[in-house]
Amino acid sequence: MRLRYAPFYGLLLCLLTACTTLNVPAPTTWNQRVLAAYNSVDAAVQSVQTLAIAGKISKADAQSAHDRAVQLMDAIRLADELHGTNPTEGEDALAASIKTLQALQAELQKRQS
Repeated sequence: MRLRYAPFYGLLLCLLTACTTLNVPAPTTWNQRVLAAYNSVDAAVQSVQTLAIAGKISKADAQSAHDRAVQLMDAIRLADELHGTNPTEGEDALAASIKTLQALQAELQKRQS
């Protein structure tokens, strides 16, 4: 039954990564950027599940990617908390989390081919 939704998750990931091409406005406020980061992590987790179901990654690779996604969620939460007391450090922490998330997404996109 899960295989029935596998193409949907791949399409969702492609749509999310194509938002800039489609002229969807980039998040501008702190809260919008944090929410976008959380949503991107969620999309990555869905992609991991889809790739695992489709047999394109091993269970060990899926678990590793999932663990990294959980670490990214924690890092985003910590960046948000830090932003409340030190906005500059919070911005830097969120930027580092997003850079790591982009690397994870690029790795997952390679596996979809």
